[in-house]
Amino acid sequence: MSEPTLEDLESANSLSRTGPVDTERSGTLPMAVRIEIGIDSVMPEALAPFWAAALGYKVGDMDRAGTYLDLVPPDPGLPVVYLQRGPGTEDGQEPAASRHTDDPS
Repeated sequence: MSEPTLEDLESANSLSRTGPVDTERSGTLPMAVRIEIGIDSVMPEALAPFWAAALGYKVGDMDRAGTYLDLVPPDPGLPVVYLQRGPGTEDGQEPAASRHTDDPS
């Protein structure tokens, strides 16, 4: 997977500023978009304060299974972010999230 180009970023920015869809003209309802960002972690509880501070979110609750820890956005329109307990490093390998997307291994 390649890095986004300046053109990609400009296109994304212009799309986010297009405003409401004219349903009278298009005949369709606007599609709701929900963005979720999952961050793999060996210790979500330890990383949550860092990510919350970096993103301006608040540390939320861990699910009952102890797998997902929510970060609560200051505005409901912002992406949902959660830390997901992933595999540890006991097998000598790095967690998947620390690998580059173009790494074939």
